[in-house]
Amino acid sequence: MLKYLTCLSDSRIPLTNNQAERSLRHLVLKRKNLSVR
Repeated sequence: MLKYLTCLSDSRIPLTNNQAERSLRHLVLKRKNLSVR
């Protein structure tokens, strides 16, 4: 449980994962485009 609260005690860790999601977005879009065929 303490691992989930690390972002509250360490200000270097963002409260959201927006940056991580944005960095993976292009891979997800590419995967979706390839599976449409």
